[in-house]
Amino acid sequence: MDSCREMGVRGYLIDGEDGLVLMTSAADAAAIGARFGTLTFTRMASVRARELPDETRRLSRKVATTSRGRIDGCDGKTKIWGWFHPDRVPGREIQIFRGGERIGAVSTDVFRPDLFEAGVGDGVAGFICSLPDLAARRGDVTIRNLDGDLLGTWTDPAPSPAQEATPAAPADRRSVATVLGAGELPGAEAAGHYSADLGRFALDYFLVPGKTKRMIVFSPGFLDAGRFPYPYFQRMKWAQQFEDTCVFLTDPTLLLGNTQIGWFIGDRTTHYLPVVARYLETLAASRGTAPAEILFFGSSAGGFSSIALAAHVRGARALAVNPQTNGLKLHSPSQLTNTLRSCLAISSLVDAYDEYKDRFVLSEMLRRLAYVPRMTIWQNFYDRYHVEHHLLPFLHEIKDLAPTEELDVHIAARPDEGHEPPNLAVIKHLFWP
Repeated sequence: MDSCREMGVRGYLIDGEDGLVLMTSAADAAAIGARFGTLTFTRMASVRARELPDETRRLSRKVATTSRGRIDGCDGKTKIWGWFHPDRVPGREIQIFRGGERIGAVSTDVFRPDLFEAGVGDGVAGFICSLPDLAARRGDVTIRNLDGDLLGTWTDPAPSPAQEATPAAPADRRSVATVLGAGELPGAEAAGHYSADLGRFALDYFLVPGKTKRMIVFSPGFLDAGRFPYPYFQRMKWAQQFEDTCVFLTDPTLLLGNTQIGWFIGDRTTHYLPVVARYLETLAASRGTAPAEILFFGSSAGGFSSIALAAHVRGARALAVNPQTNGLKLHSPSQLTNTLRSCLAISSLVDAYDEYKDRFVLSEMLRRLAYVPRMTIWQNFYDRYHVEHHLLPFLHEIKDLAPTEELDVHIAARPDEGHEPPNLAVIKHLFWP
């Protein structure tokens, strides 16, 4: 298990005061220092390299990207920002057009820690451009290099005059749900969408009553908000394959702001996950289901939540597919930054670890509870990032907790799937072995 010790990462970081803290190797940190000095500046904030205390080394991660660049954002008024791989930008200069007319140029010379960590050259590939003429024109924004090659396009989302005059009213997510007040539970045979008042937040879930006393709770993973508006119940079709009661959860953390992944971490005041666990245990008891007859299932972020929920419902079991076990090692720095800022009003991984480690790091949560639940982990060997940065460190970190319940790890070899979960037929035998 020595290979779990962060895969050779030494515990250095590049710390952006207005962005994500990340870790890298000692050699990489030295290279950054040689190029930029002790204190360097992007156009947004200062960046510095320094050594970390041992206890935060578990946050280290290395990622890779096959992307060649993109426009990350455009406010449609004065600013556009993003990055392009140096190989696509000879001379590191790009031209910006709107509606076919050239309105400016800028160099791709901003150092970005996330690009450095993802292996994009030396990390100097970003751009941030302020363009006073941006709002004065209509049409798509396009970016080209000096040779005229198209690098990226931002489509103008501006509404028509009629839309501007009569904006659509936002949909009420609770309008199609049966609202349950504090302490209320659905009837024994009442299937459907419920929104339960849990005090500081409401939990939306879909209930499909079964023929047995067993209950399967499906935890949500990443939700593409552009395709699936909240609340969206993942894997609902799977209920047809089971005779057990099925409960499909949503994560109310996603309602706190600009985030699409939440692990039920909640806000600065309330950790949502223990509250949800207590409600689900009460819901199960009302249907005659004992904790030992509850299975929490999920993949990726949902795998994290399933293990965490099982830890809070003593006797329950988790089935986690390619699970995340440390939310602070999320493979997408931008998504993690959105979650930290939206939910906890912080942007630093070190701050998140210091203040909320038992919400983000499964081993810390289990250590606080002094309990390791029954669990089965199905992991694809070819999901390398989650093997190296989630599964192996997790097993290493819980060994001193001396698990006494069943802890089964199934390693599959499915090279074409990577982190994608398998279809139900592949793993159905693991639900109730």
